[in-house]
Amino acid sequence: MFRRIARDTLPPVLNHYVTDPRRTVLLAFAEQSHNPSPLRDVVARIEAQEREKPEGERTAIVPLTSERLLPPEGSVLLLGGPEQRAPSKL
Repeated sequence: MFRRIARDTLPPVLNHYVTDPRRTVLLAFAEQSHNPSPLRDVVARIEAQEREKPEGERTAIVPLTSERLLPPEGSVLLLGGPEQRAPSKL
């Protein structure tokens, strides 16, 4: 379930991501054509908002399997599904 949260009620770490000019979204969820992830809608919304910005100011969207390194600065939003959970080895 997704719900909109008012910016002033976000915990500081999320508020920092929202206001950081250097943002990266790391896609760590499985894409299946017969059962698309609900996180795909979140990514589509981010992409739509970013189209209005100049190229150098856009949020980078990077798949987990990418060879591309995360930038040394800025905030990272990790979007992952239950398939990314590893069993605990306690």
